[in-house]
Amino acid sequence: MKRVGLALTVLGLCGLVRAQFTEVPTTTQPGEWVVEMDVLSVTDDRHTLARDGVRQRSLLAGSTFVTTGVAKNVDTQVGFDAHREERASFSGEEKRARSSGTGSVYARAKWTVFGDEAKGPALAVLPYVSIATTRDFTGERRAEYGLIVPFGCVIDRATHVNAMISADWFRDGGGGRDLSLSGSVALVRKISGRWGAYIESGVTVDPAEASEAGGVLGGGVTCECGDTLTLDLAGYAGITRAAPDLNLVLRLCWTL
Repeated sequence: MKRVGLALTVLGLCGLVRAQFTEVPTTTQPGEWVVEMDVLSVTDDRHTLARDGVRQRSLLAGSTFVTTGVAKNVDTQVGFDAHREERASFSGEEKRARSSGTGSVYARAKWTVFGDEAKGPALAVLPYVSIATTRDFTGERRAEYGLIVPFGCVIDRATHVNAMISADWFRDGGGGRDLSLSGSVALVRKISGRWGAYIESGVTVDPAEASEAGGVLGGGVTCECGDTLTLDLAGYAGITRAAPDLNLVLRLCWTL
């Protein structure tokens, strides 16, 4: 459940003000390219110190996705984590653990099943697969896959809502896989010509441990720097013990 900030994954369009992890149903058009990079993402999970004696911190730098359209309502997305670092400390012991290196590589595709988010309701499906390029604390090189279903609709000219549900399958370290179910919603508003803001909430549930759902709540601001570059600064706090206590992200998005 410590993965909630990562399980609710990453990419959409810069043309609309959008939130951090809630996917949008709109696809990138053929001939267009979108490059989205989390310059820095820092996560601190202190609540596990009271629960099981473990405090975990993680850092992601240069986590990048590149998207291009292959048809009117279909795009493909590839991504990688340039650097990932995990640190864990154990209460009452001198023992500490550290893992660092490149993170995961991702392959995804999105199909807008119906609608146009700029005009009304729209829905898409987005399957993905990711493979870790370095081993974690358990010595595992984890592979994950899943399916995301994003939805979006317009409230007025300056405000829209995005929501998504997803099912993710993670290696459990014992040769099997665990199912994780996620959902999130974001309320996004254009404040002025260059500035936008959003509030966003998400929850991740392991069906086998439903009482330990991981919930986060936060928001951010966006700034359009010219016609092609958008800056996005966001912060999230865990609202349940199973979620990370704090996650801060600085994101850049280029439209080419």
